[in-house]
Amino acid sequence: MSIFNQLLMVEDPRINRCKKFPLGYILTTVFTATLSGCSSWYEIEDYAEEYKDDLEALYERISGESSSWGTTRRWDYYTRSQPTMEVSLPSLRP
Repeated sequence: MSIFNQLLMVEDPRINRCKKFPLGYILTTVFTATLSGCSSWYEIEDYAEEYKDDLEALYERISGESSSWGTTRRWDYYTRSQPTMEVSLPSLRP
């Protein structure tokens, strides 16, 4: 099993509505940036922007899924993973 597969196995503690990117993609980016000599979050951010296409291709190759969730995908993910809840709001009319 590769180190990248190990990164994909880390459980994501974030709440669903705050997820912009998959945790495995973030960890893969931080890991490769650190191996490339980045030592601060600013350098990691610059690295991620400069090598965005390569990082996306790497993540898609190791995980089999997209590295960036579009609006539709994100919405589908949220609706599948969240229980539905009925909310009744009071009427504002007298």
